[in-house]
Amino acid sequence: MEYFFQKKHFALNSDIFISIVNKTKQKPNKIFSSIIKTIDEFEQNYSRFQPNSQLTNLNHHSNQKLHVSSEFLKILKEAKRLSKLTNGVFNPFILPNLQQAGYLGSWPHPNYTQSKLNYQTKVFQTIDELELGQDWVKIPEQSALDLGGIGKGYLLDKISDQLLKAGFNNYWLSIGGDIIVNGHDENKQNWSIKIADAKKNNHIYKIINNKSDQLLSIATSGITKRRGLNWNHIINPLTLQPVDNNILTVTVSGNQATETDVLAKTILINEHLLNKFQSAGLINECFIQRKN
Repeated sequence: MEYFFQKKHFALNSDIFISIVNKTKQKPNKIFSSIIKTIDEFEQNYSRFQPNSQLTNLNHHSNQKLHVSSEFLKILKEAKRLSKLTNGVFNPFILPNLQQAGYLGSWPHPNYTQSKLNYQTKVFQTIDELELGQDWVKIPEQSALDLGGIGKGYLLDKISDQLLKAGFNNYWLSIGGDIIVNGHDENKQNWSIKIADAKKNNHIYKIINNKSDQLLSIATSGITKRRGLNWNHIINPLTLQPVDNNILTVTVSGNQATETDVLAKTILINEHLLNKFQSAGLINECFIQRKN
């Protein structure tokens, strides 16, 4: 018999669930505390809504080589790699356009932000303009980055590694619409992840299971939640406007949360890239819910 423990924490404007299956009745408080510390430090360092974050500091020092932490450099390298993989559909330079569309401040108050965090007058750039050195970063003048499209996935991979290194092999983690599972549940069954129906409240659209105690990441991106009267929070870098097509949500499963996070958003913007990602073996399953 094994035992199920869960900790709920609010950060990154999301409910975060840390669920661990342990062989003993003793609650794993130490690892829970360590993970929560990881989450809070991540938010303080990389959120665009934090006035003293490393990301905000970079956005306020455009056109300068800025010394950054090794982790920040790692995240930006991943962002650049995935931007090129997605033919530029994923691009963290969309922050000015996101704010111009209406998503200024932290949810659930998107219409207001501090003047220090307002980048509406800045402009979009291609990912090639992001310069990365051994310990420095440079962004073009009058540009600003947003890591919202990659951050939650990266953090899930980081927490997953943290659990494995601490000797916990069976867990379920959730940050907003992003999930990662490994191993099995308390009944020694593969994890079952329910995907909500985008059109019917309290209905299930699909159920996804991991296989044979393996790790599985799942990301859902959509236009049904964080949106205003005339905007949603997914910006198409080709039009520099909120995405406008027949798709409500895209759910992707794969082997790495950082990738599934980005690929779900990319497919939502440009469904034609799905075949490319499947051919490259980056996606296990993909479910698209449409408006009609």
